[in-house]
Parts: sequence; C-alpha cells; structure tokens
Amino acid sequence: MNNKVKNRRSPKLMAILLTAIVAVIVSCDDIYDNVEKYATSETIYADKLDGIVRVQIGYERVEIDLLRAGRIPSSQIIMAKAKKTVIECEDFTEPNHRRVIDSICSWVNVTGLTQLKNYQLTIYTEDEFGNRSLPFEVEVKPYTAENRDALSLPLPSVIESTSAAMVEWTENISAKTHTVYRHAFQYTDRDGVVHTGSEQGDLPSFFVENVEKGKDIPIMMTCRIIPSIMNYDGTYTPILDSIDWQSVFNLRISEAAVPAIFLKTPGPTINIDINHAEATFPLLFSWTTVPEAFEYALKISASADFTDETTYTINVGDVGDYIMDLTDGLDFINSFPKVRQLNLYWTVMPVVQSEPVKNQVRNINAHRLPQLVGKWMFNNESNIGAATVGEDLILFGSGFTPVDGPTATNKGVRVAPGSYFKCMHGLPHGSDNYTIVLRVKKNTAVNNGIIQLDPTDYDNPELVWNNSFAQGIDGIGNSTNQYCLAWKQWHEMVMISDGSSKMIYVNGERSYTGSSTAARYTLSQDGILFFTGGATSTWDQDIEVAEISIWDMALTEDELHRAAGLQKVNRQGWSVVSFSDGTNVNNLIDGNVGTAWVIASAPPHYVVLDLGEQRNIGRILVYGANAGAQMPINVRLSVSNNPTSGWTQAGNIYREVQGPNAGGGNQLLCEFPETSVVGRYLRIELPDRYAASLSLNEVSVFVKVE
Repeated sequence: MNNKVKNRRSPKLMAILLTAIVAVIVSCDDIYDNVEKYATSETIYADKLDGIVRVQIGYERVEIDLLRAGRIPSSQIIMAKAKKTVIECEDFTEPNHRRVIDSICSWVNVTGLTQLKNYQLTIYTEDEFGNRSLPFEVEVKPYTAENRDALSLPLPSVIESTSAAMVEWTENISAKTHTVYRHAFQYTDRDGVVHTGSEQGDLPSFFVENVEKGKDIPIMMTCRIIPSIMNYDGTYTPILDSIDWQSVFNLRISEAAVPAIFLKTPGPTINIDINHAEATFPLLFSWTTVPEAFEYALKISASADFTDETTYTINVGDVGDYIMDLTDGLDFINSFPKVRQLNLYWTVMPVVQSEPVKNQVRNINAHRLPQLVGKWMFNNESNIGAATVGEDLILFGSGFTPVDGPTATNKGVRVAPGSYFKCMHGLPHGSDNYTIVLRVKKNTAVNNGIIQLDPTDYDNPELVWNNSFAQGIDGIGNSTNQYCLAWKQWHEMVMISDGSSKMIYVNGERSYTGSSTAARYTLSQDGILFFTGGATSTWDQDIEVAEISIWDMALTEDELHRAAGLQKVNRQGWSVVSFSDGTNVNNLIDGNVGTAWVIASAPPHYVVLDLGEQRNIGRILVYGANAGAQMPINVRLSVSNNPTSGWTQAGNIYREVQGPNAGGGNQLLCEFPETSVVGRYLRIELPDRYAASLSLNEVSVFVKVE
C-alpha cells in the first residue's frame, strides 16, 4: 500500500505563534486573558494525538487511527485544550480544503476519495481559538470503481437444451483480488419476462429458460464482494467494505441442441432426517420444461436407471414444479425398506413427448435412527396394560396380579397360565426389522413362551425361556449354558431382528445369534402376543413382567445399553490387582465366557480388579462355570478408590441351587438403578462353595449414562 506518514512542525503555525508573542510583548498585560489558562510555556500548542497509528483502505475511503490506545469515543477522550479534529487535502471541496470535526477523534473516516490516485492528507487538532497541534501527514491510495471495473469473471460451463440451459461454474469465482460472498443473475426470456435469482457463496449455478436457439442472451451477474489490495510483498489484504460488482456475458444456445429436462431444486443432493421429516417437508421439486414434453412424472428410486419395481412415481401434469408435503414425503420414504440409510435417486421424465427428451438424475440421502413405538411399565394397578408410549395392551384372561418390580418405582405384574397380553404395535406388516425388550422373572423351573409374533398361531411362540433357564428362538436355536439365568431374579431379555439375523440379549450381553428369512419371524399387522403358548401348551406358565418396550428397528448393542441408561465398559486397561488363590485369574477379564479362573483350595476367596478409572456402576455381571457344582453359593461385590482399603459393599448375589440348569443361573446379575456405586476397584468375594472347587469365567461392568 502506498501510504506515507510524516510528523513535522508546521512553518505556518510557527509564524503565527511568533507574531502572537511579539503582539503580547508590545501590548498591555490584559492581552493574555483569552489564552493564559491554556499556556504552559512561552509557545502555546493545542494538545496532540499520537500520530498516524494505522491506515485501512476502504471503497473510495480510508480509515486512519490516531491513538495507540484504540478507538475510543470522543466523550471519553480528555484533552484540556483541543476541541476539534481537522483533515486537510487539496482534493477536498470544502472551504480551505478543510474538513472539521467538532470533537477530538481517536480515528477518522475519510470519504469521497473517488479517484484512483495518491491523496495527501494532513491531520491535526485545534482549540477553541484556532490554535493547532503538531500536524501529521499521510499519503493514501483508496480502492475505487476503477479497480472494481478491472476485475474479470471467468466464463461458466453451459449444458444446453433446445430452449433452456444450465449455467454453472466448476471452480469458485473468488480470486486473490476479491472474495465473492453472494451472487445474483438476471436475464430476459423470449417473451420479455425478466428472470432473477440469487444465492450465497462463490460457486454460481442456475438455469436459463424459455429462450431461443441461435440468439445471444445477455446474462448480468451481480456479485457481492470484498476486494483485496496488493501489498509491497505481493500478499493481498481485504479492504474494509463489501461492494457490488456487475459483469455481463452472452449466452447462445446452439442450433444442434437437443431437448433435455434440467432439475432445478432441490440441489444435487437432498439430505433427509427421517426422524425429523417435518424439517424437510414441504419440499419443492422444480425443473425446466421443454416444448417437446406435455406431461411430466416425478420419479424416486433405489436404482439410478429407475427400472426398479419399487420406483415411486407421481404424475404432476404439464407444470414445472411440485410441492411434496409431509404426508407424501413419508409415503415415499415408507415405500422403501426401513433401514438406517436410504440411498435413492430422483428425476423428472416426460409422460407424453413428441421426441426423445434427456433427463438429469440427482441424489436423495435419507437416514433414520430407531424410534421407540411402544412402552409399558405396569405401574397402574387399575389399568395394568396402560401404555407409556403407544396403545394400551389388550388383556386376555383374568390371571393378572400386581407384584413388586425391580425397583420401588417400577412395579410388575404376574401373568398366570391361560392369560396373556396382545400388543398392537402399529409397525408395517411383514417387517423383519425390530427390537423387543422385556424385564421378566420366573420363580420355578418351567417353560415360558415370551413372544409370539403371529397371533393366529396361538400355540407357537418365537422367543422362549425354557425350564433349564436358557433362552431360544423356536425353530432356530438356543443360548448356551453360560447364559442360563437365575430364577427369582429380574432379567432384561431382548429379541432383535435385523433382516435375516435374529439375536437374543440377556442383561445387555448377546446370548444367541441365528439366521432365518422365514415369514414366521416377521411382524404381523394383527399384533404381538406376550406370555402365551396355548391353553394346553407346556410353554404357557406363570411369569412376571415389569417392562415391555418395542423399537421400530434393530438396535445396535450400544443403543440397547443406552436405552437402559447404561454403557458397557471396555475391558482394555483393566488388570488384576490381587487375588487369594487359583490359576488363570486373568481369564476373568479376557472377554471370553468360555475360559475360567479355577480355585481348588477351600474358600473364602477374593479377587480385586482395577477398572482403569473411577466408574459410576449401574450393572455387574459375573459368569460362573458350566459345571454347576463349581459355582459359588454367594458372590459379594464391593467397590473402592483404594485397592487395599475403604471398601463399600455394593451387592450380594445368592444362588439358591447349584444350577445352572436348576435355577441357580450361570450369568449372575447385580444392578444398582437407584443407588450410587462409585469406585475404581472392584472386589469380588467368594465366601463359600458347593463342591471341592470353584471357578468364575468372566466379569462385565456397565456404567450409568444420561
């Protein structure tokens, strides 16, 4: 920037002061009355500013800072003498080429610099008697219309049709000499209609419609820019102001152009959050019309060639746009498989045409997360099937008795043989993508039908809990002994279908995975039955339930845990701090329920685990041996932030029988939904045993999350 600064004493001011001094010497003493309160020496000066601190260039103006302390309001600047700020320039049209500001300024805005030249500015202050401070001089060169008009706009790429064209720039139109923040276009069609449009950014793309082939069409581009000026070192600095810059180019559609439909809106990709579809719809689809087509169809498909049988089609008539409302939007989304990510395509094709017409294709990316569609907590004794989410359960039979649930605030109900619930879930008929969560307990070694997906197949439940306390999906397979559950204890049991994959989770751990595409494992529009196997079936036995939840998609393992307010702790970073006796103690934390810490000596025994950091524990699972006799009778759990002292007992698991297949269970559960269990170290004590040896296979810890 060619800005030069000088600070010097003005010869003119010195002459005035000398004259004043001489006049005082030859006059009476009273001549000092008008200035003596400002005088500090023989020479009288008005107070001064710091000088030219900074110069910033704007459009046909400059800003000059005069105080090192920054831009301070005039009312806060205390100068006993100076009252005005004056700017002089030979190019000013004001009297004496002076601009006078009736206050002391920490900075000045010098406007009206319309010529592309260097301006010489002199800045000083004056007191009320016209006495001047030391002046400061600076040479400035503003940015002007001449600079702006020297800018050039690169030519766009043009894709043409017979009466329309898509105009777009493949590279950003900003340059080192200017940054474009917004752009607008304007043209006149063959009927004399003026078309305009504008958009943020510096990558323009728009359509020109209803124009004639072989004729020049002037396109005016107006860009909102911030220009930059080049410094001495070759770098560029933006000026202070944004300005409008206009440029015109001619568009000509060639005689060889063929008819094509251009997609105008939405843009190249539509992103739809299906869980919040109201944020996307209503959605405007628009396109360019062509004389060769008389009716149009909007098509959405999973196939880019739109030959898929699931292609969603709307005939829209002879118009160039269609507004899709929320109802239609959900209708087209639900016509495709219910998956987390839908990658679709959309286009507009002629229904009736006089000759072949080309078309564009654009993308639709629709994504969703699982939604809770039904939840029942059984806390209302006067309305046992009352829903927290969804419709109330339908009760069949009279064998429903309120019981205590897992916590004081979560009650339960006992369902007797011959009684059951029916749930109208509202999910699509034939869906094989769902999650069903239950909190259940049984008090005797009986078979229980838990879930029956087809109400018409009354005596054939899909999810079962057998009298060996294993879980299974009828017709596919059962869990192994490690996941046998203890009786007289509440357990979380989950059935998940993700297409062909069928999974069972118990207390947050996957106990079984199988595969089937049979229609038996899909949802029925007639609802779901819970706790029935038929009046004469061995699967219709006494059971207690405290919660049922249904999700419209397969939950991931992490989502399943978070739905329960938990997160499973990764065992990486865990270690065994100390233990009493036995072999292979590290098997407890190797992530394999098939390996074990084995202890041959007599109890009591213990092991202390370092969980890596302090944990707010919500659930602990301890896996016992396959051989029921090697299971402990009691498992005591304590936590501390010290590995050797300060233990707080968190819970105790008592096994009434040797198990696992007699009700004792191999997966031993301790939960803390309403108590605080916080610590880094976990101590597991085994005070007694059934047989000559003891073994434990694995430990899992879940922490509480919001």
